[in-house]
Amino acid sequence: MFVRPFARVIVPVVWILLSCGPQREAECQPSTCSGCCDAAGVCRPGLASEACGRAGDACSSCVAPQACVFGSCQVGSGAGDGFAGGGGAAGGSAAGGTAIAGGSAIAGGSAIAGGSAIAGGSAIAGGSAIAGGSAVAGGNATAGGNATAGGTATAGGTATAGGTATAGGTATAGGAAVGGGSPVGGGAAPPLNAPPQVVSLIANSQTLTTSGFVTLMATVTDPDGLGNLAGGTLHLASTGQLLGPFTGAVGSYSYTLRWTELPTTVTTFPSTGGSVELEARFLDAASAVGTRRITLTLSCSSLTACAGRCVSLESDTGNCGACGRQVPSGGVCSNGVPSCGSRTLCNGGCRDLSNDPAHCGSCGRSCAAWASSVGLTGTEIAVCRQGKCAKTLQTTSRNTCNALCSQRGSVCRPTLTFDRGCTSAFASGSVLGACADFRSQTSSGLCGAWGADCATTPPTTITYVSQTCQFQSMRCFCAEP
Repeated sequence: MFVRPFARVIVPVVWILLSCGPQREAECQPSTCSGCCDAAGVCRPGLASEACGRAGDACSSCVAPQACVFGSCQVGSGAGDGFAGGGGAAGGSAAGGTAIAGGSAIAGGSAIAGGSAIAGGSAIAGGSAIAGGSAVAGGNATAGGNATAGGTATAGGTATAGGTATAGGTATAGGAAVGGGSPVGGGAAPPLNAPPQVVSLIANSQTLTTSGFVTLMATVTDPDGLGNLAGGTLHLASTGQLLGPFTGAVGSYSYTLRWTELPTTVTTFPSTGGSVELEARFLDAASAVGTRRITLTLSCSSLTACAGRCVSLESDTGNCGACGRQVPSGGVCSNGVPSCGSRTLCNGGCRDLSNDPAHCGSCGRSCAAWASSVGLTGTEIAVCRQGKCAKTLQTTSRNTCNALCSQRGSVCRPTLTFDRGCTSAFASGSVLGACADFRSQTSSGLCGAWGADCATTPPTTITYVSQTCQFQSMRCFCAEP
């Protein structure tokens, strides 16, 4: 019952005595030094990274990530409450090694408190070390591994609290590491060529307006190293539509989003506001993708967004009462209702029936068709006056315009504007119903114009600048009765 407490007391003492070894001015010898001999021939404890060794060997310098563990440069670190060196003690068994308190050491190993060391390993508190491994508290180390508290380390791995490490991995709390991975708490090591991880995606403002912009900021990492990142792009989450690339340094990116970059399907929403979900996509050199999403509010204040424009549905002629609902040509939007006002809606357009030659007096009534039907032919254009069709009649017949128009199912209607040639020849304000042209009898050109009311017949000749001019033709402004 008192052996184990006794062993715990003497182990540190023996460790101190055997590690330090005798140091003399004489050259360091294996027989006189349990540590290592430095370049100056001085015996060193052999436990420091810059002077690591044992049994009088030349001291070695451990290079990171190696550390000096029980006189041997090893990857990782061991844990425990002592080591064995120089001679068996308290029931140990040694065959060239050192065993203390029931340990078993073979071929230069060191075993303390029941451990078993083979081929240079160091085992403490029941561990088993093979080929240079270090096992503490029941661990199992092979080929230079370090196992603590029941872990199993192979080929240089370090296992703690029951983990299993292979080929240089580090496992903590039950994790399993292969090929250099480092899982903690039982997780699995991330595989090689893992996708980027978008740690955060934030905006300087959560609301985007027609005249403003929002800056998005992304923080990105990559399990394979930041140098493996290949950049990122911003997309619409709903359709995947590309909006543009992120800019910035490796691991920290930004994107300035403006209203005009969004499609009109997104910037069409009611006056209560809208929203858009965006997705940031980041790639690595192997084209693996990491994503993260963010939602922004879209606002037109109290107005409605129609195809990217903020409008009032109460008065906008292109969006009257609803987006895309257009007011007829020439109309107005009144309280969200399309209206023609004083005009009339004809075939999708607002028409003035008092002077529209295509809709004269009523929708679809054509003055050109009327003139043709009554025999008012010629190059003159039929017009609409006060809701009645009219056209200028040109003829070589000399008669009253009343008579000439009546012959064609119309009436002569005096007007100020029907013939510029006649009205310019008479005093301003003259109202004419008939206009006649006269040609000179002595020359080929016209020599004068004559105008009168609808009931007067033009003369056969007139005198103009001392010459007699002969009647040539006349015009009458004929209109619907």
